[in-house]
Amino acid sequence: MRKRILLICAFLLVLLLSAHAEPVSFNGMEFDTESEYIDMGETRIKDLQSFYRFLEQFPNLKKVDMFSTPVRLTQIKAMTSQFPQIEFGWTMQFAEHTVRTDVTAYSTLHYSNAQKHGNADIGLVRYCRKLKALDIGHNAVTDLSFLYDLPDLRVLIIACNNVKDITPIGSLKRLEYLELFTNEIEDISPLTGLTNLMDLNISYNYIKDISPILTLKNLKRLWTSRSVNRGMNVSLTYQQIDQIRKAIPGIREINNLSNPTGGTWREHPHFDVIHRMFRSGIYEAFADSFQVDEETESISVSIGNETEAQDAEPEAEPFISIVQQAKTEGIIPMHAPEVTKRKIH
Repeated sequence: MRKRILLICAFLLVLLLSAHAEPVSFNGMEFDTESEYIDMGETRIKDLQSFYRFLEQFPNLKKVDMFSTPVRLTQIKAMTSQFPQIEFGWTMQFAEHTVRTDVTAYSTLHYSNAQKHGNADIGLVRYCRKLKALDIGHNAVTDLSFLYDLPDLRVLIIACNNVKDITPIGSLKRLEYLELFTNEIEDISPLTGLTNLMDLNISYNYIKDISPILTLKNLKRLWTSRSVNRGMNVSLTYQQIDQIRKAIPGIREINNLSNPTGGTWREHPHFDVIHRMFRSGIYEAFADSFQVDEETESISVSIGNETEAQDAEPEAEPFISIVQQAKTEGIIPMHAPEVTKRKIH
């Protein structure tokens, strides 16, 4: 009987050893095929197809870090398409900027005298799956379609670009802070339903219909100077402002006279937080930010000691940090229309 037990144990041990997967190698590095995470270090991908075959040997793979691996944009696009279930980590470069795809806050640090980047460069941020705050102010962007890949954004600054169509912004259901000033925007209907918005700046545009603003029930601050026709210095009428105040009883400030960042736009606790996060590259929630339950997809906001819950629309699977330049003393406009000569280092 004892001999039989020993034989059974030996047989089970053989089965266990045979079931243990053999490690696989790539460019001299060995990995366990049962791994959920691998780091490719500084290896170079010379043959994309052989790299594909290597990755296909990992049935449980969820994350691949390639931050020190030189990759071309064509390879990034191909890998994203081939393995949509894997979160890749890359270091991307465009013009003078270098950005890791795991950042949560990113700004190009631009003022009006900075080199401007267009759609091809700025569009690379679509590969930053964890991005929650983005500042692309003072560039030459016209196409915002990359925002469809960044559904988790809470803070968005696209001031001083050449944007006319803001349709993709309508997909950002968690957006709380939005700067749209100094663009070519006529239609703001995509803002309808962005009920988490607390700060909105639409100054210096060509907006034809303000009714979408009436749906933003949690709006606290609204800047509208020259929002109807920036070239002709046309702002909202007193009747329109009164209409907004009646529709949004909780709104605290409407500025219809100052320049885009005039008045108290930068003198607010939210700006203090934004200033920090764009300097550090790490997203930081506002004290009154909406809290999202990832399991139930419900959104709540703290009001005093009470919490209100709201239903959140289903979101797509999230799919790159830019730090905001500022003067060393005090708080200044993050994107002022005038030229700012001093820089922070």
